[in-house]
Amino acid sequence: MRMFPTAAATLMFCSSVLAAGTPPPKAVPVVSGTYTYTWIESCFNTNGTLAGISHTTGTLVADSGSGMATLNGFTAQGSPPVLTTVSGTAAYSNTKTTITINGQTYDVFYGKVTKGVATSLTYIAVVDGDSGAKCSDQAQLSLQ
Repeated sequence: MRMFPTAAATLMFCSSVLAAGTPPPKAVPVVSGTYTYTWIESCFNTNGTLAGISHTTGTLVADSGSGMATLNGFTAQGSPPVLTTVSGTAAYSNTKTTITINGQTYDVFYGKVTKGVATSLTYIAVVDGDSGAKCSDQAQLSLQ
């Protein structure tokens, strides 16, 4: 299986980047506008078995004035996977190092910031899932 060399290379790269002390942005970037949104969730039971995987893609409209974000897109989940529409609105806020959406806080990295607005960002967290499962949630946003 080729996963170990890839994982080891990724770990070494990430370790060197983190060791170099990637600084947070000087000012808190504004998350505002229409973003292309991709989200992946992988959940595992306490015994380590896979509990489920979900992929979501769509558009996320963030309104920094109201602190609300609206998602419209598609999600694929289940076994076998089924594609369904997804939509919803939730409160959000962000700092230099975190973004909080609907009460859940994630670690965030910002890409290019133009005129104070984040043109891209990625965030990740380990969250509680259903029936005691633990889930890794990761999302990427790119300003349209």
